[in-house]
Amino acid sequence: MTIAVYIAFEPRAGEPVTLARISGRAALISAAETAIAESRARIEELSREDPILGELQSAETDRLSRALRCVLPELKGDVVQ
Repeated sequence: MTIAVYIAFEPRAGEPVTLARISGRAALISAAETAIAESRARIEELSREDPILGELQSAETDRLSRALRCVLPELKGDVVQ
């Protein structure tokens, strides 16, 4: 199994272009932690607008965290709120 993060350029018109592929474990863990943190921040934003949307985002954040832990068991700390 291979896990990688891709850096892509997304032009206004046309398809995204992959600029880089990163597969180092430390970079993957950092990217996973960032993705979870951004998803958590989205919970707060959505909850202010609509509590139900916040609950839905919370469930998605939990799902994201579980999925990332499956492929990156080195993730540390309580990444699920």
